[in-house]
Amino acid sequence: PNSGTVLGLRDKAMLELLYASGMRISEMLGLDTEHLNLEMGFVRCL
Repeated sequence: PNSGTVLGLRDKAMLELLYASGMRISEMLGLDTEHLNLEMGFVRCL
């Protein structure tokens, strides 16, 4: 993905999250901003 664009940056973040966490695609697609804690640096996946 092209990190120079907003969509490219989003796509890169999604790919890195999938790779680093082993999260399923369906789990990632179900995430909302309330599942993110940017201060603590974690994502809560149910």
